Amino acid sequence: MADSRKNEQLSLGVSPRGGQQWLAAARAWAFLSERDHVLPDDIQAVAVPVIAHRCVARNQSKETSVSAVAGMLESIPVVV
Repeated sequence: MADSRKNEQLSLGVSPRGGQQWLAAARAWAFLSERDHVLPDDIQAVAVPVIAHRCVARNQSKETSVSAVAGMLESIPVVV
């Protein structure tokens, strides 16, 4: 969430409430996958659809928001 507020492509990043909704969506994704726990893959799976519409791109383009969120996800190291 903090990275979205520092991103140069975005004029408005994800709020704390947006982060809560992101986690709720990840929990729902895990439930639909018949698990009672959330994996990092669940968080990444729902990130773009949940977060992109909450961010405001500097040029007001939805595609820019989507690409900014996707870029942020790629920059996060995955723990194995």
